[in-house]
Amino acid sequence: MNRKLNELAGRVKVVAISLPLALWGCLGPSQVAIPSDESRSGPPVAGFERSEAVTKVEKAVFSYIAGHLLLEDNQWNEAEDAFKEVASADVEALDARVLVAHLATQRGDLSVAGEYARQVLERDADESKTRLLLAGVLTASKAYSEAATQYEELLKREPDNARARILLAQIYGLLKTATKAAKVLEPLLGDPEWAWQGHLALGRSWANQGELEKALKPFRQAYRLESGNLEPVLALGAALQELKRPKEAEKVYRDFLERHPDSKAVHGRLGRLLLTRDDREAALEEFREISRLAPDSVQARLTTALILLSRKDYDEALQELRLAEALGPDNSGVYYYLGQALESLDRDSEAVVEYDKVQNGQPFYLESQLRLAFLDASRGADAAAVERLRQLTASNPERVDLVLALSMLLLQAKDYPGVVETSTKGLALDPAQSRLRFNRAMALDKLQRWPEAEADLKTYISDNPTDAHALNYLGYTWAERGENLEESHQLLRKAVKLAPGDGFITDSLGWVLFRMKRLEESLTMMREAVRLEPGDPTIAEHLGDVLEATGRVDEAVKVWRKALELDAGNQRLRDKIGGHGHPL
Repeated sequence: MNRKLNELAGRVKVVAISLPLALWGCLGPSQVAIPSDESRSGPPVAGFERSEAVTKVEKAVFSYIAGHLLLEDNQWNEAEDAFKEVASADVEALDARVLVAHLATQRGDLSVAGEYARQVLERDADESKTRLLLAGVLTASKAYSEAATQYEELLKREPDNARARILLAQIYGLLKTATKAAKVLEPLLGDPEWAWQGHLALGRSWANQGELEKALKPFRQAYRLESGNLEPVLALGAALQELKRPKEAEKVYRDFLERHPDSKAVHGRLGRLLLTRDDREAALEEFREISRLAPDSVQARLTTALILLSRKDYDEALQELRLAEALGPDNSGVYYYLGQALESLDRDSEAVVEYDKVQNGQPFYLESQLRLAFLDASRGADAAAVERLRQLTASNPERVDLVLALSMLLLQAKDYPGVVETSTKGLALDPAQSRLRFNRAMALDKLQRWPEAEADLKTYISDNPTDAHALNYLGYTWAERGENLEESHQLLRKAVKLAPGDGFITDSLGWVLFRMKRLEESLTMMREAVRLEPGDPTIAEHLGDVLEATGRVDEAVKVWRKALELDAGNQRLRDKIGGHGHPL
């Protein structure tokens, strides 16, 4: 570090020798000097650092020159510190304060930027560039009223400052005083050079005030005056989209593309608009055109791949993602969607490789870990899946979606106490996450804690009255228990309407009819359920039970035999067949 400072000090000394007298004068008293090695003891920098060996002004000179040298080396933070030293040593060093304000803005410290800009204006109210900077800093800080005051003050001093007029007009909209924008923009609207920007600013003022209908006219005027410029077309199109007039927005974009077919921005805007209308084919054309215009665009290829994934064109999506990977290596989004594409192609081992590439701290890390957990579970490694999710929830305790995923994996692993514990914790975090309540209800049922399960199911159904599977669960369980049969029947009829063609729900409706002794209606439902789910042994067994109850014993035995073929270890079926004197 000392060597670096010594080297800088040497460079400062060389520059200082050639400084014009005028610059020395602007930094402070005209009689200043860089301390020579002979006038101090120890290494050059150490000598410089000893305040007793150098004057305050000499430090300011050193810091000023050092700051500029650091700027040349793109060492922005160090340069800012150097100019702060100058400002601290010399109240008249306005140019140093201006540089601090700009450098602080560059690194996003708006508070420091505003402080130093104000210091400049306190000493020189005519410093227009600094006032413009301060107004911009205040706007970025959402101090709109103060920003407007700065722009207004600037225009008093420089009425021809068109940029200030344009920015002030837009601020008026944010202050809900867009009517003032037309007046401040009036000098520009009749100026051929500035007219289109004036109309654009007027439209943005109305848009900032939330009055998009009033924004359309000036936006259209700006587009008419400067039809080849990107800003008016994007502003007009965005306003039309916000006003739910997508066809008009599409026409604006397509008209522009007829004259400017190479505009990637408008192709992208049109593509996203088409996606909101679920016109994936047309959207795909737009993003493919962007890829043609900009072959190195990772985002265009990634968006193309996402559209292809949504269309289930997995092979094509995979090709686009591989191209995106080649163009932008170490892109976590590309890795994640590569995993998705490979999973969809049943290439799970390759998907695991892609998900594993996403590192902790990168976007899509948690999503990738979730997929890895579910892939663990799909290959029977329930313990590994659960452990992965336990670690994720421990490090991200506020993420209810992770708690829900853990709850579902525990349910799949038949760890019912774990499901109850996890779901209860999740509901404490977010009571609105009702799926956790459904999971807990199923686990409580398995743990023979029916009253608690029933209460959870009722609450869940109250919140989710169109969840056919929840209606089926409660309705079927009541039927099995012989409880609330009329209410069970109502729930299951509703479930069948919500999910027509679902064999399991059809079976449940048939079963409650059986319990209600409505045997012929039950038989009709059961035959339909078997047709819909011919490979399910429980549904076949239920059909046999109904056939037996209606006196069709031979047919019942025949159906039970088929059920036994599907579930050879089912002793209950064996007993039913044997109970009628039929050999197994």
